[in-house]
Amino acid sequence: MSHNHTYNLMNQLTQEMKSLWRIEKHYIPEAQTDQERELFEDMARVKKAHIEALEQLVAQTLGGGHN
Repeated sequence: MSHNHTYNLMNQLTQEMKSLWRIEKHYIPEAQTDQERELFEDMARVKKAHIEALEQLVAQTLGGGHN
C-alpha cells in the first residue's frame, strides 16, 4: 500500500472532521430557519457516517488489513 494512499485517507478524515466541527459549532446554532437547521443537521449526520467509515479504513490501512 502506498504512503500516498494512507495520506489521502487521513487527509480526508481530517477534512471531514473539520467540516463537522464547523457545522456543529457554527452553522447549526446560527441557522435562521428550521429548513436551514434541518439541512445542517442532516449534513452532520452524513459527515459522522463518513468519519466512521474513514476511521475504519485508516485503522485497517495502518494495521495492515486490506479489505
